[in-house]
Amino acid sequence: MIAAIRSEIRKLLSLRSTYIIFGLSLLFVMLMDGVVTGYNHVHLDDTFVNWLITSTLQGTSFILGLIVLLQVTHEYRYNTIAYTLTLARRRTSVFLAKALVSSLAVLIGAVLFVATGVASGLIGLAASGASLPEQSILWGDILPKGSVYVWGAGMYALIIGFLLRNQVGAIVMYLFGTAIVEQLLSLLLKDSSGYLPFRALENSLLTGDIATTFTPEKSMAIVFGWIVAAGATAWLLFMRRDAN
Repeated sequence: MIAAIRSEIRKLLSLRSTYIIFGLSLLFVMLMDGVVTGYNHVHLDDTFVNWLITSTLQGTSFILGLIVLLQVTHEYRYNTIAYTLTLARRRTSVFLAKALVSSLAVLIGAVLFVATGVASGLIGLAASGASLPEQSILWGDILPKGSVYVWGAGMYALIIGFLLRNQVGAIVMYLFGTAIVEQLLSLLLKDSSGYLPFRALENSLLTGDIATTFTPEKSMAIVFGWIVAAGATAWLLFMRRDAN
């Protein structure tokens, strides 16, 4: 298992897309939080830092998920998954190693994005000549919701990658397909649309128009349920399907 984890870390750090996407995302965070939010005094009250953290998580979680998605599908695209499975004693260890490394990657990435976003926002605020009001940072609320939100996006990406195995198809499904499908299903489900995976993920961080029925805690439970169910399906298919 340790060898599999080390292998997955090396794979993640060897992909150029990891550095390109992460670097461009850092620039995006610095621009949005430093100029748009900080310099222009958006939400300049005692929730300013809370707003910076939440908006940064919203804007970068799916980008982190995309890094995970590319790591999985890259192996199928170039058929290096065959070597991975040949060297591994058990496919389950490979699956779990990918899930563990992906979880750590998105959570560490989120911390770096949030730190950059808050610093950029404070620098932008200072550059504008405004002063920061006394802040009330709701860590007990932000940490669990933010962690589930980022981790959930990463696990959704991982599962989609395992299920589809085609890089282009997985990217399209992750970024656009699920949103279109859920929009259509929301018209049918109406108040029950909060049970949909990505809608539940969204409501786990911020309450929406169905907040009276789906609290963030309930939405987080739904997210966990989807990850367990879909993850088990992806694991079973990973165990039974040929590498190519």
